[in-house]
Amino acid sequence: MVFVVAIIGGIIWGPKIDPEHGWKLTGMIIGTYTGGSMNLAAVGKALEVPSALFVATNAADIVLFSLLLPLQIIIVPYLEKWKFRSLPKEILLGAQEKPELLEKIQKEGYWYKKPWSLYDFAYIMGIGGAVMAVAYAISRAEIFGM
Repeated sequence: MVFVVAIIGGIIWGPKIDPEHGWKLTGMIIGTYTGGSMNLAAVGKALEVPSALFVATNAADIVLFSLLLPLQIIIVPYLEKWKFRSLPKEILLGAQEKPELLEKIQKEGYWYKKPWSLYDFAYIMGIGGAVMAVAYAISRAEIFGM
């Protein structure tokens, strides 16, 4: 779907945005939605997109996604209420879930208020920090010539 919308958008708005480099926006946007901002940067660099166009495309992507994400979060519970798509309980929960959790989900819906603790939050943030530290170390490694 992203591919189709990006191609149509590239054909319609690419020449209006930048007649010489507008077609490259399509590749950058497809790269973003298949692998995140790093793909947008990689495709932009590979296609030698002018820096002003790259920055504008990245900013537009961030702004539009920041509007889209809350909308998706708001819509999903309503789709469940309307029985838009009912998943089998084995797929919804996975094999290792507890039967009492299945009953609670069937009674209150999947989006019931789940308990959390500061420990859980700190654990998740620690994992994220460790991944970022390893990625930074790898990016600065001498073997890559940096």
